[in-house]
Amino acid sequence: MPAARNRIFVKGVVAVAIALIHAGSVRAQGERPVTLDDALRTARERSRDVRAAREHLEQSRADLDRARALLLPTASFQGKYTHNSQQSVLDLSQEAAAAQLQAGVVADVLAAAPNGATSKALGQICMGQPLVTCAQGLSGGFGGSSSSGVAYFQRYDQLDATASLSVPLVVPYAYVQMDAAKQALASQARNADVTEAQILTQVAQAFYTAAGTDELEEARRHAVEVARKTLDDARARLEAGVVNRVEVMRAEQAVVRAEQALREAEDAAVSAHRSLRTVAQLDEPFRVVPAAPPPPLVEEEPQQVDLALRLRPELLALDAQLLSADKSRFSNVLKWAPTLSAFGVLRATNAQGLAPQPYTWAVGVQLDWLIYDGGLHQASERQFASVARETRLRLLQLRDSIADEVDSLRRALETRRHAVEAAARDVELSRQTLELVRTQHEAGTVTQLDLLNAQDALVAAEVALARSRFDLGLADVQLRRATGEFPGR
Repeated sequence: MPAARNRIFVKGVVAVAIALIHAGSVRAQGERPVTLDDALRTARERSRDVRAAREHLEQSRADLDRARALLLPTASFQGKYTHNSQQSVLDLSQEAAAAQLQAGVVADVLAAAPNGATSKALGQICMGQPLVTCAQGLSGGFGGSSSSGVAYFQRYDQLDATASLSVPLVVPYAYVQMDAAKQALASQARNADVTEAQILTQVAQAFYTAAGTDELEEARRHAVEVARKTLDDARARLEAGVVNRVEVMRAEQAVVRAEQALREAEDAAVSAHRSLRTVAQLDEPFRVVPAAPPPPLVEEEPQQVDLALRLRPELLALDAQLLSADKSRFSNVLKWAPTLSAFGVLRATNAQGLAPQPYTWAVGVQLDWLIYDGGLHQASERQFASVARETRLRLLQLRDSIADEVDSLRRALETRRHAVEAAARDVELSRQTLELVRTQHEAGTVTQLDLLNAQDALVAAEVALARSRFDLGLADVQLRRATGEFPGR
């Protein structure tokens, strides 16, 4: 009966293994293989954080447009309708003038104008002529009122329209301010690159974590197979009467621990894949394809430091920010200089008074010179001068820290590379040791505890190999990020 139970157990294990392999192959067929480059490309296209960084860049472009607007012409138009409570009219028709002359109230004719200034203007127009003669000359000369000789200074329903154009000619500070906005845009573009590099570094870390958990899961799965083989051997030896029940129980405990470790590894793999899906915005089912080990370093440390000083977006952003601060400071100095502009104005109304046309126009040039603004420009100048000094200090500090960072990461990469080689060698030795101890155990020269220890050593070596590969890939990404080569374009 025990032998029959063992055969049934073995058949069940084989059936489960075949089912798992079949399910894994079916799942793999429905999943898209994703390499590190695929994950980075997808994250660059879909990541919300990357797109948000690009929106900051659009905001800086708007600042540049505002700075450029100071050098471009401006045009405006205003239309207005007004309903007045009173209407001011000057009636200069021949009949009205004659009637007032007969009454001897010439002064009242002049007083019929809406105000004293208009009366004076009318007196100057007449130039001592008889009022009737003057009225006859004026009655046909008022625009829009030639038939009646009526001049409207204010109507009950009045329409007015004004169009104006202003063209900057000489605005010294605006040119420098536009250059400052260009440098600010360049700085923001580099900051967007910094944000993108940080996000893609997180994607690479999530990718290697998922790849590492896959290898760890395989190691734990192999550990279950090894533990079950040991259990099968213990049961066979128990049936043969070579060992006692304690050896079988120890083997069963090893299987239980291995299965529990496998479940934990599977949970870790699911969590790592979910994190990669979220950070890289991978919508479709996928499986991670581990990247090849990074090649050995060829460049010397000074070469990589020089490369970092040329490519690191943080440095380029600070360089552009420093130029922008210097130009902004100089722009505030130039605001004390006068500015010159040309202007044109066109007005139209249906209450033109004594004017012969219902419209007027004017053109000219305008000189503006700010003498004192309460210290506003000096405060802005001091502010941008301080920003420039702060940026210069941060730039020097970052340059110094880059050399230390590159040196540290180079050493870490070489250490991780040797760790992978050592872990791979350890796995091979642990596998050979387990086979040897298993043979000796079957011969009765070593105890079962020696076999279980050798079995645990193999599992630990395989787990260490999986983790060392993850550490090596991540160290390579960190070094390339430090030198400005990651993520590339």
